[in-house]
Amino acid sequence: MPPRGNRKKKGGRSSAEQSDTDLIDDTASNVSSNSDLRSLPGDEGFPPPDAVDDSEAQEDFEEKLRDQIDGTTQKSANGRKPCLAGLRQAFSLKVLPDFIEDRKVTITDCVERCLKKGKGEEQALAASVGSLLCVQLGSSEGCEEIYNSLKPILITIMNDKSAAAGARAACAQALGLVCFIAAGDMEEVITIMSSLEKIFCAAYLKGDGTSPS
Repeated sequence: MPPRGNRKKKGGRSSAEQSDTDLIDDTASNVSSNSDLRSLPGDEGFPPPDAVDDSEAQEDFEEKLRDQIDGTTQKSANGRKPCLAGLRQAFSLKVLPDFIEDRKVTITDCVERCLKKGKGEEQALAASVGSLLCVQLGSSEGCEEIYNSLKPILITIMNDKSAAAGARAACAQALGLVCFIAAGDMEEVITIMSSLEKIFCAAYLKGDGTSPS
């Protein structure tokens, strides 16, 4: 992302320009806050990483994880959001390739539903879970399938100027990360980079070197 100077507010600024600028600011915030996944608070019921080594603690950890996966199917958005936050934390605390491999289709379906049905915070959480799901699986065939399933939804939300800036930012971040892990060829990478550029070009400096209004 190109460097940005101090923004100057102008009264004639359109709502679309404001929306894109909010997205850019929110993306920068998301990248900063997610730069150290180990710093996530342990308020979702999961033990810290050094407490899940023995088999009993591991079983307890996986049981809580199964409960969180089931919880994302609730009708209430207020019930789904804590479960998504719990999955995000769990996938950040520990690598669980075998556990996730057996449930990747179910988790992907949960993420898709939350992206489509949810708004704002729920969409942002779902996008984060989707990207961490691919991080857990690595560059496998299964990961590419997840990428192909989530890509059109992420792009739609990212380009939707009526969506919350936080959700758009999270979808842009997830799209870039999952493409990096799972894209099958360079042509696909270039296509996604072009899609992201259309969003972030709103932050490019003007010809005279000043920041966009």
